[in-house]
Amino acid sequence: MGHRRRLRAERQRLLPLYERLGFGDVNGRIDAVLAGEKTTARTAVLDALASLDVEASLRAGGLGGDELAALRARLLDEPLP
Repeated sequence: MGHRRRLRAERQRLLPLYERLGFGDVNGRIDAVLAGEKTTARTAVLDALASLDVEASLRAGGLGGDELAALRARLLDEPLP
């Protein structure tokens, strides 16, 4: 399944949650924002991830150097330093 079909399926799956939370059908609003920015959901997510400094965020949240090294090793499936 292509990423566009997966995205559509995921957006449809989330509609009941948005309704329960009182947001209504947010898909139209999402489409309008993306069209206004002349971008796609994929590009918007990739841009957001590119600007995210995960290490700085984790350190600001109190993660120490050893904990950060252990997390990095675990996520990358590498041996602990």
